[in-house]
Amino acid sequence: MGYFEIAGGREVTIVWEEGGVSSQQGDITDEQWEIFKLAFLSTGRIAVLSDQEGERWMHDYRFLEAMR
Repeated sequence: MGYFEIAGGREVTIVWEEGGVSSQQGDITDEQWEIFKLAFLSTGRIAVLSDQEGERWMHDYRFLEAMR
C-alpha cells in the first residue's frame, strides 16, 4: 500500500494466491482504502467477490472484504 499526491493519491499492489500480481494507482474509494488498510494491518488477506470474467476480477474492488 502506498499514498502519494499524483494519480489519485493511493496505490495497492496485491500478490494473489492463484498466482500473479496486480497493482492499482488512483481510483480507489475511501471505503475500499479502509478495507485495504484493515486487511494489511491484520492478516494481509482480502476477499474479492466479483462477477467479472477471466482475470478482470483481480481489478474488481466493488465488493471487498477484509479477512481475519
